[in-house]
Amino acid sequence: MVQDLYIDQLAVLYQRMRRSFSNSPFIHGNKRLGVLCCSDGRMRTFNRAIGAQPGMLYDMRAVGARKSFLSYAYRDRLGDWIRQGGTDHVMLLTYHFDCLNRTLGCAGFRYETACAIQHQLRHAQDIHEAFDGKIQALVVGYDTRLEQLHLHGAGKPIMTRELIYDGWNVDSILERLSRFWPHVSFETLKALLPLLL
Repeated sequence: MVQDLYIDQLAVLYQRMRRSFSNSPFIHGNKRLGVLCCSDGRMRTFNRAIGAQPGMLYDMRAVGARKSFLSYAYRDRLGDWIRQGGTDHVMLLTYHFDCLNRTLGCAGFRYETACAIQHQLRHAQDIHEAFDGKIQALVVGYDTRLEQLHLHGAGKPIMTRELIYDGWNVDSILERLSRFWPHVSFETLKALLPLLL
C-alpha cells in the first residue's frame, strides 16, 4: 500500500512538472541553459535523464568535461553564448560516475570522482568571476547506472530523488533549492525544477 501511494504521488508531481515544459523559459523565454559534458558515450543519456527537449541546451563536450580558462577559445565560446541573447544564463558543469563500479567512472579524472567534483567546483567559481556573475554555473554529478543527478551547492550534495520526498510540494522543493543555490534567482529555479526531477 505504501509503495502504491508513493507511485501515485510521484506520478502527480511528475505530470505537474512536465506540464511546465510547454512554456519553458529555456525554450520560449529569455533564459538560456548550457551543459558541459564529458565526451564519454555514456553521457549521451544525460539529456534524456533531465528530459531536455531539442533546442533547449547549449551543449559543450570535452574529455572528462575538463575545461580551463587558460583556453581563450573556451572563454570566447562562453562569451559568444552570452552575446547571442538572453538575460539569465545557466551552465551545468557535469561529471559522471557509476555508483557500483569505480572503473566505469570518468577516465579523464582517472576514475577519481572526488577530483572531478573539486575540478568542477573550482571551474564554477572561475566562470562566476570571469563573467561577473552573468553565467550561473551549477555543478551536477550524473550516475550513469541509475541515471540519477547529484547536485552540489551549500551544504551536502543532494540526490534529486531526495527532492521528491520533500513533502510532495513544489513550493517546499523550491524553498530548499533557494537555500541550496542562493545565487540563483527564484524564477530560474522554477525553470530548472522540471529538469531536476
